[in-house]
Amino acid sequence: MELHLLIAQHRPHITHYSKNDDRRWDYEEINGFDGSIALVTLGCELELREVYEDVEFLPLSIPPLER
Repeated sequence: MELHLLIAQHRPHITHYSKNDDRRWDYEEINGFDGSIALVTLGCELELREVYEDVEFLPLSIPPLER
């Protein structure tokens, strides 16, 4: 495996892992609909806007702190 993508389901965010020439994993985090990832090993570019095209995000609810 040379490439691994973790795609978030609650916000537009992808973590892109790829192996470098030393066979170690590098990573890059991409946020927002305007972001994109160059998938060099596949010869293409992945735009977050396309990944999340039909996804409706629910507002995040943060519970109040209990004292």
